[in-house]
Amino acid sequence: MLTDLNLGYNQISDEGAAAIAEALRGNEVLTALDVSENSIGPQGAEAIGEALTVNEAVLTSIDLRRNNLGDKGKKAIQDAVSGREGFKLEL
Repeated sequence: MLTDLNLGYNQISDEGAAAIAEALRGNEVLTALDVSENSIGPQGAEAIGEALTVNEAVLTSIDLRRNNLGDKGKKAIQDAVSGREGFKLEL
């Protein structure tokens, strides 16, 4: 069972981030996701943030460092995981 997925350094961009977000909505096993260094912008970050509001119990760690999230994208992610005790967020 896949619980930790590292997709760092793959040029995923906003389109790929939206696809990842869709997968996160139905995620029941993945606990850690690394999408660092992927040219994800504010739109991709917002899509992931929306998915994280649906996936409240499973994912406990996400690494989004070295992307182009912008303030709006960062806020979307931070708001989505706000209040989750022990959640590891790397921006």
